[in-house]
Amino acid sequence: MKKYLLPSLTAYLELLRRADSMSRQSRSTARHRRCALGLRGRAVEADSLYDQALELLSEAVAHDPSIATWFDRPLRFDQDCDMQADSAGVPRLRWSRSRFRRGPWMPA
Repeated sequence: MKKYLLPSLTAYLELLRRADSMSRQSRSTARHRRCALGLRGRAVEADSLYDQALELLSEAVAHDPSIATWFDRPLRFDQDCDMQADSAGVPRLRWSRSRFRRGPWMPA
């Protein structure tokens, strides 16, 4: 991880990395029922990690609101927010290489 990031952001990015990995594994095809059940469990675990990441991010923004400018979308933690606990719905750093990062060509 980047040395210049706040520890809370480093933890947030680590949770996103783990959640993205679980999410990719859960979308892979399963040939056997037993394997399919394990993949479904990975999807549930990925959702849990995305939830934890959003909670950590909300605490980090409450502590230091200036970090909101580092993200690809507005950070609002209320009922009207468009953030979701999935791979496409969580905020990414502007310089992230994730395919889910919103760039200037995508609506915010």
